[in-house]
Amino acid sequence: MPLARAFGNPHLSTPSGVQFTMADRSKLIRCLITDLALRKLAGRDIGIEDYERIFLAYREDIELVASRKYDAASVLYVPFEITTSDVVRYRLRLQRERPRRTGFTTAPLAAPDIARPTPEPRRG
Repeated sequence: MPLARAFGNPHLSTPSGVQFTMADRSKLIRCLITDLALRKLAGRDIGIEDYERIFLAYREDIELVASRKYDAASVLYVPFEITTSDVVRYRLRLQRERPRRTGFTTAPLAAPDIARPTPEPRRG
């Protein structure tokens, strides 16, 4: 059964990542997306102060990865951890299934507000 967003349970940034709650019907599932998985999604090194922003930018993708992993899991450990390998494993599947955001052949998952800054031209 696919997981759904559990309303009324706020997410929480911690040094190990962002904790959030999903629901399997009436059963609540505590989840954690690791700091390394958040860095993978951001495409750069980030600090704990950026975890919530990255989580919110990719929330739908993260929840879809959590749901897919939950459906494939035979054993449930608490917290239900979303790791870098999970992001990589389900990322291509996410790109194929969601509508394309750009006209490119493969749509990137990068959110516009966390793009890397462009370097300033050298003056010489």
